Parts: sequence; C-alpha cells; structure tokens
Amino acid sequence: MGGKLNATASVDHELRIATKKRGLRNVFAALFLAAFFGCLLPASQSQPVSRPDAATQRKEPEKPSNNVGFPWELPLAVLTLVANWVLAFYANQQFRETRRIGERQLRAYITLVNGAVLINNPNEGAVLVWVNLKNSGVTPGYNVRLWINCSILAAASHPFDKAGDFGVSAVVGPGGKFEQNAILPLSDDNLTAILHGTRAFFVWGRVEYTDIFNKPHFFSYKTRMNGPVRVTLLDDERADGWALFPVKDGFDAD
Repeated sequence: MGGKLNATASVDHELRIATKKRGLRNVFAALFLAAFFGCLLPASQSQPVSRPDAATQRKEPEKPSNNVGFPWELPLAVLTLVANWVLAFYANQQFRETRRIGERQLRAYITLVNGAVLINNPNEGAVLVWVNLKNSGVTPGYNVRLWINCSILAAASHPFDKAGDFGVSAVVGPGGKFEQNAILPLSDDNLTAILHGTRAFFVWGRVEYTDIFNKPHFFSYKTRMNGPVRVTLLDDERADGWALFPVKDGFDAD
C-alpha cells in the first residue's frame, strides 16, 4: 500500500549515511592533527658550522650563552590533550549513532496493511469499517493501544482532530497482525450522496506502543472514501466496498 512504511529501506539508507559521516569525521580528525603538528613543531634551520682556529680562540674567550630554547613540551602536551579530547568526542558520537541505528533495526514497526468500508456485511442498514494493522519489525511491540473513529459527513469536512478512546493494551509479536473494526449505520440517503461524491466515509485512528528498548512510538492514519462501490481485495478475499484512501499527509509515524 502507498502509505505503508518500509522499515528495511529506511534502515539501509541510514546505514549508508552513517558510514559516510564516519569517514568524513575521520578525515577531519586527521587534518586537525596534521594542522596542529605543522603549526607547533619548530622548523629546523641548518646553519653553516665554522671551526675557529686556535688564534681566534685565544683572542675571543667563550662567553656563556643566554639563548634559552623554547619549551616545546608545553604546547605538545596541550596538543596531545586536545587531540585525545577530539578523538574521544568522535568515538562517543560514532558509538551513539551506531546504537541508534541498531535500535532502529531491532525495534517494532506497526503499520497499516490494508482496510476498507465494506457494504456487504451481516448488519443490515450499516457498513463494516475494517482496518488491518501489522508489526513489521523483528521484535515485539509492547503496551499496544489503539482507537478508531468513523463517520459519514460532507465530502469537504475535516473531522480528524477528534481523538478516540484507547482500549486495553496488548503485546504484538514480530510479524503479528491485528484488526480495528466498527459498525457504521448507513441510510439510503447517505448512500446516494456517497455514490455521487457529495458525502464521504471518514475513517481515522491511532496506535501507540512501546518497543523492546522501552521507547514509545505511534502510527496514525486519516482516510476519506466516496464514489461508486468497487471490488477490494482484503487478505486474498474479494469484497464490495471502498478501500481506505488516505487524505493528504494521511499517514504519520515516528
């Protein structure tokens, strides 16, 4: 489905970005160290060495030298301290980034598989709103709670600000599917208006859950359907109704 989140593609993309970032950081660290060493190390100067003869030594006695060499130990010690701090900083950043990517690879991902408003159902004078969700991650989703709202309104309406009430929580294992459903009364007048596009079905909901690292996440959807009845395919079964169709920015997740 167009709005389904692709967790594997997201992880691969982030791994490529992280690899490029680590390479750039190592280059910058090497350039930083090279620049500091180039600035602080004294340039060696070669000067001609002359050997005074014995007469010169007798006429000009040696004088004590007042030339004291620059204490290079101090800037080198500072440089070593700064270099160690820079390396420790980048090592910590790489560790945090690697851990974040690892968590994204292992966490639960609850997404929408498919759904529809079904006109053929045992409840006469009503439609069945059916939403199929799945944990596409490799670890369980804990404390999974959800709500669903549905209504028949004018086609230009925007009722999505109204939240529902969460039900009981559950655990959904990796690859596990679960459903949301509701019965929505449908009068003949509303059906005619929906078929002509002046009114529409609105179905929206939200799922909140906790991953294996005890971090909270959510998935929400907002859909609107009208027009003629079509045949939809749900879990390899054909049914008459209106497949869930998201509005603009209708899917949201973290």
